[in-house]
Amino acid sequence: MNAAAKEAVRWLQADPGQGYAGFALGARQPALRVQLAAAAGPAPHLDGIWAQAAEWAEALGEAALPDSWAAQPDGLEKAGLWLLHWSTALQRSAGLPVFEAGRMTRPRQPDRQLSQLTLWLPCAPGRLDTARTAFAAIVELFEDCLLAHCADMASDPSAPPARPVPAARLKTAREQLSSRAPQGANTPRLLRAAFELGIPVWPLGRDVYRYGQGSRARWLDSTFTDTTSNIASRLARDKAWAATRLSEAGIPVPRHRLVADADHAVRVARELGFPVVVKPADLDGGRGVSAGLRDEEAVRAAFERAQRLSQRILLEQHVHGRDYRLTVHAGELLWAIERVPGGVTGDGRRSVAELLAELNADPRRGEGAHAPLKRLQLDEEARSLLAESGLDEHAIPAPGRFMALRRSANVASGGMPVAVNAAVHPDNARLALRAASALGLDLAGVDLLLPDIGRSWRESGGSVCEVNGQPQLGATTGPHLYGELLKRLLRKGGRIPIALILGAAPGSLLAQGLARELGAAGLRVGWSDERGAAIGEQWLTAGPVGSFAAGRMLLGDRSVEAVVLSVSDQEVALHGLPFERCDLLLFAGHHLAGGLELDSAQAATAWKETLMSALPACSGVVLQLEGTGLDASGWSGLTRARIDSTPRRREEAITLMARRMLQGNGRVASKPRSIPPAPRPLASLAP
Repeated sequence: MNAAAKEAVRWLQADPGQGYAGFALGARQPALRVQLAAAAGPAPHLDGIWAQAAEWAEALGEAALPDSWAAQPDGLEKAGLWLLHWSTALQRSAGLPVFEAGRMTRPRQPDRQLSQLTLWLPCAPGRLDTARTAFAAIVELFEDCLLAHCADMASDPSAPPARPVPAARLKTAREQLSSRAPQGANTPRLLRAAFELGIPVWPLGRDVYRYGQGSRARWLDSTFTDTTSNIASRLARDKAWAATRLSEAGIPVPRHRLVADADHAVRVARELGFPVVVKPADLDGGRGVSAGLRDEEAVRAAFERAQRLSQRILLEQHVHGRDYRLTVHAGELLWAIERVPGGVTGDGRRSVAELLAELNADPRRGEGAHAPLKRLQLDEEARSLLAESGLDEHAIPAPGRFMALRRSANVASGGMPVAVNAAVHPDNARLALRAASALGLDLAGVDLLLPDIGRSWRESGGSVCEVNGQPQLGATTGPHLYGELLKRLLRKGGRIPIALILGAAPGSLLAQGLARELGAAGLRVGWSDERGAAIGEQWLTAGPVGSFAAGRMLLGDRSVEAVVLSVSDQEVALHGLPFERCDLLLFAGHHLAGGLELDSAQAATAWKETLMSALPACSGVVLQLEGTGLDASGWSGLTRARIDSTPRRREEAITLMARRMLQGNGRVASKPRSIPPAPRPLASLAP
């Protein structure tokens, strides 16, 4: 390795030291703070790495980098942009719900070359560890590519024999991260919808999230809501029980029987009459389903396939008709689709295999859980269906002829959803609502087999095939359903009024006074100060608790209708804020727990970190007690007022603050007003 290559690797030092479980710098997602430093001397040439940007983008499914980034001079800032962008892209590509671009802050160094900067790498809620893993993978690949490029430039014979292969390395890193992403397709899409709607989200563990705050919060596990009956969801997953219960309720269902083995399945098929359907009785998503079975051999093979997934196998009469999924919630029809079985349509020129290759080239089709549509394979089932029509994969179907390659129309098995919401006959909508109600489900996907969704089932016939208690809402025809569901569940965006008091001295009682004023207006108020956390006049803690922990405690209490959080410790500097937006911010002093003086370096750093979190988070009013010595004049877009610190004036001010918080009945902006994110105003606020 030549000297230039050695120096290039030593040039960049990265320390992903601090993770913010809360919110800093006005961000709406947690962040990992990374300190970057450059060794003295000229920066290495980054042209060779930048030339690989298209390869990196293709491997991760990202858009090309802006030309303006490539035009920047070599140096720490250009390297930082690269690391920040691809660390974020790697998380998104792995299915992690990361929706912000991250940001970079720079210290003031007008007279010398930039040698330090800070990256704020966005993270999925509750998954700071995945951001560390993603950043480490990107830094390692960056250094290897930099080393190879420097060795090439020097024509060093001792250079590594093979250049790094970014695409392969990136795909490996993505696969490792994907196992730590939320499982299933619903949760990432719900989280994105919440982000786009400005709804606050907090992880509760096991892929369960709290959407909203306090009394306006709802919990969701995929599409299980906090009002979904545990009994109903467990029993609805048992298809045999569900079919019996629906039949008792007068809802048409296929004739069905549980079967113990392949011989039993054949006997039941004879009794019910061919064709039949064989499927696991306790699985969703079309797993193990074999439909349209016309002979005993097919039944035996289908039983064996289903038994690999479950020990409870259901055999039912095959009902001819088109396959529809109606999604219902709280007694209303939300959406309806027709599920067309996976297959190809002939054009008179190309073979079945060629048509299938074109179908699978659709970027929406993939293999993972997050792919909106699934790829179709030319497997045994597909060849069997072709053979029934006297064709094989080399045959050229006539123009317009549809060749089904799956017996089941389930999207998970390659089916194509087509929106039919406007065509649903009222009787069919009522049938779906009755089915969900009969099983005790608030949200359900009801599968109907009907000749035509536009004709009443009472006239045309048909049946309820299945009822799914945790339905996939879908990203192909109904991506709006995720936001629609959240709007139905959450009042006023799930937000409650929040006041943040900074630096109040012990014994000031500001938080308690404001909480009492809000309580007098009829709200149940959670509040905290240096003594602990309380709701109304009832203490929740036996003594002091950190401000971050107190905020999490109060916002997670589903009886709380407003929060007043007093911060006079260093927890915001360590963890960020427990919320990303507040309605009112009051500068009450510069007290920090631990007796630190304002002119100490430690206190100055803590104040700077606290202000970096607090100021951009205020989407309402900023107030300041006289005599604090703090100056927020560098921040635009905020309403300010100074409050006299005398007791009488302060009581009047508390009343005024309460009134301002109640304006609009707690409705707050989902995004902050225009506040400059650059580091200069932040630096100027440091004591």
